[in-house]
Amino acid sequence: MNTLLEFYEFNKPDRNDREPKKSKSYYYTKRININKIELRDICELMNLSFEDLNFLASGSFGNAYKIGDKVLKITTDKAEAQSVSKLLGKNIKFIVKYYSVKMYKLKNEYVYIILMDYVQTITDFIKNNIPYKRHESYINFITDIIYIIWDNNLIKKSDLIEKLKEKEWEINSKLGYFLIDKFLELSKDMKFKVDFHIDNIGINKDRLVLFDFRGLKSPTKFDSPEILK
Repeated sequence: MNTLLEFYEFNKPDRNDREPKKSKSYYYTKRININKIELRDICELMNLSFEDLNFLASGSFGNAYKIGDKVLKITTDKAEAQSVSKLLGKNIKFIVKYYSVKMYKLKNEYVYIILMDYVQTITDFIKNNIPYKRHESYINFITDIIYIIWDNNLIKKSDLIEKLKEKEWEINSKLGYFLIDKFLELSKDMKFKVDFHIDNIGINKDRLVLFDFRGLKSPTKFDSPEILK
């Protein structure tokens, strides 16, 4: 029986129970090959501080950089740029706030430059606040919640708990119920099915939000964003 025993009230894990350090190459593997001169140019054109820019992660289509309380994303994903363009100027509580979508000529191709709010990922939330030995258990628990909600759409809390028990989860901790409540809030906020998985969910204050958003149907006409130059 899988058991979530304790809720750690968001305290830092004990120093002796942390995840082993990964190699530097693990953190700095970039999808898009871009140099410091090009990054500085992008920051200057967008009135952002290059000195505050820090590499966050790389995905299937691009790189993400943290800059203060914002994230600068450089991507080749046109579908994401299309979806984000529909969200500019809107406050949708289950989606991270987006500020702009631009284009930049990088060598022989154009890439999309997206500026959005920074949110802590749900996986980082677990890794930063729960002892290392329990990371896998919590990640698996969250993954099962997501699959159940995805398969059943607007599922009731009692039904979700019952289906989790069928997967041999014994929910007897504050954190277990906290996660259930927050994911149910997220599912109720969503008016349509979107790309919804553990790698694009973040925590914004006391809410879960989606980022790396590609959920809106592509507009019939997508006007290319402004080119930075």
